[in-house]
Amino acid sequence: MLVVLEVFLPSGGVLTVFAIGCIGASVYFAFAESQLAGVLFLVAAALGGPLLAWKMFGLFPKTSVGRRFLLFGPKGHEDVATSSELKLREFEGKHGVTKTTLRPAGVAEIEGERVNVVSEGMIIEPGRPVEVIEVSGNRVVVREIEEEAQEVP
Repeated sequence: MLVVLEVFLPSGGVLTVFAIGCIGASVYFAFAESQLAGVLFLVAAALGGPLLAWKMFGLFPKTSVGRRFLLFGPKGHEDVATSSELKLREFEGKHGVTKTTLRPAGVAEIEGERVNVVSEGMIIEPGRPVEVIEVSGNRVVVREIEEEAQEVP
């Protein structure tokens, strides 16, 4: 009971120390009564305490009090994507032209818009055609397109 009270009345661990002392005292007095009772109390304290704590850590967030106490963040990155990240995702698979040297980061113009991009690791000179191969968060990864592979509009 004292450990549960520690959750609601933060005492810097004082109540937890008293709770452990009470468990120790109960084991001592159980041994004073009989050896069998002492062993039973000792096993119950050694196994029951950690099992109860483990179970309570699993159940507490599901209770109404636990939901008020704890902060639950979004489930995945998709839930917290900003509007700029959502706009960058539209560039995936699109073609553009580098405006600065990518070493590996730089600027490319994709669909008439200047975008901060990162190459796959190679240096790409300005004016070279590139294709967006991946968008992760606000990171746009591009790959240089070979001249002969480029489609003529």
